[in-house]
Amino acid sequence: MPRIAEEIAVDRSPAEVFALVSDPESDPRWRADVRSVERVSGQPSAPGTVYRQRVAAMGGTAEAVVEVIELVPDRAITFAVREPVRGTGGYVVEPAGAGVTVRFWLELPSSGGLRRVADKAIAAAIARGARADLARLKALLEER
Repeated sequence: MPRIAEEIAVDRSPAEVFALVSDPESDPRWRADVRSVERVSGQPSAPGTVYRQRVAAMGGTAEAVVEVIELVPDRAITFAVREPVRGTGGYVVEPAGAGVTVRFWLELPSSGGLRRVADKAIAAAIARGARADLARLKALLEER
């Protein structure tokens, strides 16, 4: 599957923005598909910490398991999706003018044959969702 990458400018400090994108327990506030998040193990946002998320999926809900694998304070968080699919993604927060640019990225394993067509459709849907989620993040942060 192709790498998915989306970004948005936010008129807030790196610390303010990073505090939200690096806290999976805040995801239901700005990610439309996330219904709830529970920390299963570890310290908040620390590498090795595992979270269980209930997410909207095909008219119902599914459980996703995500592990934080790297954290650079006020700059980047990288996570591994363990269930229901495998992949790696994250958020990068970079100073830009008076605010920041927030970048979301996600890489999922590629499939072969006819599955490749479905992968493109899935990637497009994830990208649309990520753009909408980043817009909600921006609105949430800038309304403060």
